[in-house]
Amino acid sequence: MFNFYRMKFINPDQVRIKINKAVRKQVPFFFTVDYEMSEGLFLENPTNQKEILFQFNGKGNKPPEPDSSIKADTTTNPITEEEYRSKFE
Repeated sequence: MFNFYRMKFINPDQVRIKINKAVRKQVPFFFTVDYEMSEGLFLENPTNQKEILFQFNGKGNKPPEPDSSIKADTTTNPITEEEYRSKFE
């Protein structure tokens, strides 16, 4: 299981600086900032890591979904109306 506490959260201004550096170096990157704009993450070469999995338009580092040949059993076994009514008496 992934532990988010190992990730280094940085302030949004640092995220912006890292984005600008990556663009100048022409290095692929992934970033995110929380909705309060108080902290964010920045990853260079995001497809080379496995801590944060992502996929956009079919590209990313998320492993393919396994083919499942097991079908879910969706058989229902409802109780009778009398049994249902007795639950409320």
